[in-house]
Amino acid sequence: MKTLFLFLINSLLISAYSQTTTIEYKLQRNISEKKLKEQPGFAKKAFSKDYFYILTYSNDIVEYKINDSIKDNESYLDYEKNEVIRIDKSMQKYIYKDLKKNITYSKLNSFDETLNIKDSLIDRKWKITSETKIINGLVCKKAISKIFKVKTYAWFTEEINIKTGPDLFDGLPGLILEINTEHLNWIATSLKTELKDSIIKKPEFTGKIYTFKEGKKITKEKLLNRY
Repeated sequence: MKTLFLFLINSLLISAYSQTTTIEYKLQRNISEKKLKEQPGFAKKAFSKDYFYILTYSNDIVEYKINDSIKDNESYLDYEKNEVIRIDKSMQKYIYKDLKKNITYSKLNSFDETLNIKDSLIDRKWKITSETKIINGLVCKKAISKIFKVKTYAWFTEEINIKTGPDLFDGLPGLILEINTEHLNWIATSLKTELKDSIIKKPEFTGKIYTFKEGKKITKEKLLNRY
């Protein structure tokens, strides 16, 4: 009875205050050892590098950005100059999500410019399977999605009632702790919840605003013109 009473008190205390949850995700390129060895020397370091991002959640508002403490040490591969350049602009992501309003604001680095993106959250049409595994002590379920010709595997936990995940992955009944695609893997490395209310400000864009589809088209055209 004493244990139950303490549990109820803790539940009341938690519900009386707003909570802020912070998750760190590690992003890795999914490249085999064989393919990595085939890369030129200047590319191996860039392809094998890990990137770290911080997701902050409070009151159904999400902010996702690269870990500020390490971004100055990042690099990117310039094929034209045949060298590794500091600061990988393609990895400098900033994403703001309003889960209640189903809206996301993000900045897409498209080679020589940054595009302002505003659109609905992506409906990935997840199919939840019966497969489970333990991640950081939490029971996770596996979900599968295939849109934009890309197959994605997500591992989420219903033990944490936060319906979001890294990057632009959302829409599952719990927090996404791991994402696997053909070329990239995200994995949660740390998670902290505090009894405080964090104000996450919606970004104010200047200049033209694009949809995801428009931004993707512009980037594709630039890629074709580049080579």
